[in-house]
Amino acid sequence: MEQDPQAYLNQITDFLGLPRLQLLPKQIRRVLTSEALTEPRYYYWTRGAILFAEWLREKRLDSIIASAKRRGAMRLFVGGGSSFPELSDQQRAGLHKLFRPEVEALEAVLNRDFSAWK
Repeated sequence: MEQDPQAYLNQITDFLGLPRLQLLPKQIRRVLTSEALTEPRYYYWTRGAILFAEWLREKRLDSIIASAKRRGAMRLFVGGGSSFPELSDQQRAGLHKLFRPEVEALEAVLNRDFSAWK
């Protein structure tokens, strides 16, 4: 997906039997990648903003959310806090064990190899 977004999108549309879409240059960019993501600066503000955004979506007021994002509201609520700690080997093994059945089910449905996820 990172190396060739257009080819990745083509695979998805082909798999779904949909017409191919051409990505525009402005659509090929990284958005909220987890590499530099940190804890929220103010947890309760962020939690309140999420709940408010969900309420707005329920009321079909998505345009307010889009406007807030365009005006930079995301900088107030996403990141800015301390870095997330690295997972311990025990935590990582626990997550692999927890999600292994779902990964195997997805492999069977999509007929693809997701060994790297196990």
